[in-house]
Amino acid sequence: VPERSKGVDSSSTVFALVGSNPTADIIYSVSWSLLVVRGLVACVALGWKFTPFMYG
Repeated sequence: VPERSKGVDSSSTVFALVGSNPTADIIYSVSWSLLVVRGLVACVALGWKFTPFMYG
């Protein structure tokens, strides 16, 4: 029981920090978006790089 309440307290603390700190939320969203964009760019670059080899 103490472990479970401890986990709930930590998660609620995280939610409180994120809710009361919009700057952290914005930074998290932007960093996640940049990560997704970087992954898409990497996939496109690899596709361009390996397409001639796949199609002869």
